[in-house]
Amino acid sequence: MSNFILKTSVEVKYDEKNDSYVFGHFDETKMKKVTSRAFSCLLGDNHFESIGKTILERFKLTERQDIDEYWGVRGDMAELLVLDFLETTYKQKGIELDLRTWTKEEVNYDNFGTNKKFGGLLDIAIANPKEYRAVIEVKSKSMKDVDKIKKSRGNIEEVLQGKFLTYLSNVSKCLMIYVFFTPEQEQTIKDYVKENDQTYPGMNFAKMLIAKMDLTPSNMKILVFKHTIDSKADFTADMNKAYNRLLEFQKTKTIKSNLFGANDLSLLKSLTNQDDSIF
Repeated sequence: MSNFILKTSVEVKYDEKNDSYVFGHFDETKMKKVTSRAFSCLLGDNHFESIGKTILERFKLTERQDIDEYWGVRGDMAELLVLDFLETTYKQKGIELDLRTWTKEEVNYDNFGTNKKFGGLLDIAIANPKEYRAVIEVKSKSMKDVDKIKKSRGNIEEVLQGKFLTYLSNVSKCLMIYVFFTPEQEQTIKDYVKENDQTYPGMNFAKMLIAKMDLTPSNMKILVFKHTIDSKADFTADMNKAYNRLLEFQKTKTIKSNLFGANDLSLLKSLTNQDDSIF
């Protein structure tokens, strides 16, 4: 699991009796919505982010950590390649798709701005024909991950992201589409991002790089997995479970130790001067 950095203004104390951490000196009204990524984390189904860390992040108690621009560029390239892939694949079947996309700026990173509890940004949506309507969740991966992804039909945390956005869009079908890049392709992207050291300018940069590398869907390994929301009642219960975790923290300002990962606990113990010794 990845580490987090607690803001210096936030106070944290260890409650030994309840084996919990109590946080103070922050505005509990500044609670962010449950997003598609936070959803899987709050359910405990993300192996990279703990429930506790996600709760703290949703209340803006952690410092923002920069992510290598490479991942954003590779992800945007995957989305553009999938748009081409979908149009070509369905046209071969005589089907003209009405595909919808939104820029981050256009919807302020949230297609569901009027929803006070839940939100997120769609990658692609098939709006028409009606019988083909679906939410498309695109993931870019390294070629070495093909077998793992194929075996599980997508990582659980990523599938939950896709289903979350599908539920909010009021459709039943989600297509998880994975685009795999070869080591050579990845190195070219990394080199180009490094050579053009600047704030990542968005899809135009990705489009330019695809043209420069002369990439088409036929150059890529692409896997498609169909997922459906079989029980809206069960999924609604999971949505409420995730949201209620935030409400509980808003009320108590307390998080149980078992909701944090090992790295998280190491940081919290150092901040609260806990003794890690077993004697």
